Amino acid sequence: MERIEKRVMVRAPALVESRDLVIETETFNLSVGGVFLLGVRDLAAGTVFTLRLTFDEGVFICETEVRWVRHQTVSAAEPAGCGCQFVAVSNEEREILREITERYDLRRASLA
Repeated sequence: MERIEKRVMVRAPALVESRDLVIETETFNLSVGGVFLLGVRDLAAGTVFTLRLTFDEGVFICETEVRWVRHQTVSAAEPAGCGCQFVAVSNEEREILREITERYDLRRASLA
């Protein structure tokens, strides 16, 4: 599968909420289409949950699906966690995510 949207390195607090499960974690990277969550290895691919992301700009809440899980850290660039896809995202929410990813990408570029 070809990646359509650009991923940016973003460390932001994240809260995973499912039926009987609440996990506090943080993001590793973010795109308009999804997010990688650090250390979340207990959810199987296909699991749908509510994700709450907290940014300087505010809180983003979205239904999210686990697409794949990396059970062990491979390297600093490939930590343990899960790759997730946002589901049922409105055009307005997609634009908010696009603005957030662009802002973080610009911040990172200015530090280089």
